[in-house]
Amino acid sequence: MTKATTPLENKPIRQQAARQISDLRAKARRASAAASSIPNGNDAVVQEVIQFALDSADRLERREIAAANASESLPAILVIPDNATSTELADARRRQSVKRGDDVFLPSWGGTTIALPYAFIRSALFSARRSIQTGNKTLLTGRSPTLFEHKEVATFSDLTLRLNGVDLCQFDRQVYATCLGFYGEVPLASETGEERIKTKFSEFAKRMGSKYSTRLHTSLCASLIRLSLTGVSMRFKGEDFAVSKLIFFDFKSDEDLSEKVKGSDVLSMCVTVAVAELFGPKLWTAVDKTEVGYDGLKGWVANFYASHSGPQWLPLTTLYRMSGYGSTLNDFKKRLPQALDQLTDIATPDSCRVSTYGVTPEKTRILVMRATWANKRPPAAPKA
Repeated sequence: MTKATTPLENKPIRQQAARQISDLRAKARRASAAASSIPNGNDAVVQEVIQFALDSADRLERREIAAANASESLPAILVIPDNATSTELADARRRQSVKRGDDVFLPSWGGTTIALPYAFIRSALFSARRSIQTGNKTLLTGRSPTLFEHKEVATFSDLTLRLNGVDLCQFDRQVYATCLGFYGEVPLASETGEERIKTKFSEFAKRMGSKYSTRLHTSLCASLIRLSLTGVSMRFKGEDFAVSKLIFFDFKSDEDLSEKVKGSDVLSMCVTVAVAELFGPKLWTAVDKTEVGYDGLKGWVANFYASHSGPQWLPLTTLYRMSGYGSTLNDFKKRLPQALDQLTDIATPDSCRVSTYGVTPEKTRILVMRATWANKRPPAAPKA
């Protein structure tokens, strides 16, 4: 049963931050108005810059609200009055999941981002192992995979995360994030999973930022099977949360998958209200869609650091454990700089680009600086 309590009053955020937020939104509105009256004003690059300003304002506001309410015990799902206005709903969704009447909504996010729970990107739940997808063909033939019960998932010490189901990979995170994206403006399904969202596989691929192909089609089917077989339980700050199934879905049966698949094939899916509890205050972050689309170790690193607000020295052994990397620690130490080098590429959007990184002389800890942390002073390297 979904837990929910009545809302607590938000404490006022700092005046300086409030002015910055207001200024960003005002500039975005002026830019949008000006763009509509000039040639090429609706150019994708222009609109992306405007949307980035709005997303930046939303991120800053969420951080300030979280800091202002740090001493308060906020509920996982905020309940607002049944007759709350659309504006009240939008304001409440800037910080967490919200319930209005019978409808439960995930937090809102900007057009260039997708909300993901910390538990999903600060852990080995969606591991960096590519070998998981080698079992796609076996999975699609209907053969039962190995199912785990209460499998401990590596994460930070302030969080306990357990998996019931099958191992997941970074591609599964991409697929699940895309599924969550369908709930940006509509309420989650009830716990029975009866309300379904229908879409074509070609549209799903487009939302993932990928080009549709028959190979991608079968990979999506295998991923959706893995996600539907998997649930999670979590304990954080004395509270327990559980999701029995990450997703419910329907598409062609296993027998039909041997036939010719098409982009016009229909996928029917739903994410239930139980997932909303994973999006409580300070339990989620808005990740840039570009980062969401990265795969393998590069994808894990990009999403992991997207959940942080500043640089810190972290043990390489911790990152190795939490990435779920399939090979040895020594191999991980070789591959991690390669993944970070890809993220330093100038073509990488500033919202997810790594500006620099460094390793301690004994090669036990690493410090990563994202471009968005340019105004933050990196901490001194720990003593050996």
